[in-house]
Amino acid sequence: MKHKIVLGLLIIAGAFLYAGCADKIDFKDIRDRLKQRENNDKDKKDCAELGLNFKDACKTRDGKTGYVDANCNCVTKETDKRFDCAELGLNFKDACKTRDGKTGYVDANCNCVTKETDKRFDCPELGMNFKDACVTADGKRGYIDTNCDCVIRQ
Repeated sequence: MKHKIVLGLLIIAGAFLYAGCADKIDFKDIRDRLKQRENNDKDKKDCAELGLNFKDACKTRDGKTGYVDANCNCVTKETDKRFDCAELGLNFKDACKTRDGKTGYVDANCNCVTKETDKRFDCPELGMNFKDACVTADGKRGYIDTNCDCVIRQ
């Protein structure tokens, strides 16, 4: 008896499922709407006035080849703002090679400098910065002044 009830419920549930899903028009309609939305998304452009997306190739007013930036402007590599030092194609503190072939880094003036000319210290010959604690020649405690001398605190 128990099996007949379970079997009957399964048949009824299957009939509802079949009746609810038998309408192929619903599936086709949903699929068509999804395809239409996909096609509409493909047609949308980041820069509608140019008809282009970001980073697409474009021609500037003076005829140079460039790309579309985030502000929908056609810019050339000379006006490229992706790098701190566009002429080098590098950012500050990136590794670079000096003219004499030494490995260095790009400083704030867009120069490739070696670690020997590194400006980490105000007084590189001492390896110290202004106001760092120091000991004078006669053994007294002092600090580094702006002339890179160790002077006694007064």
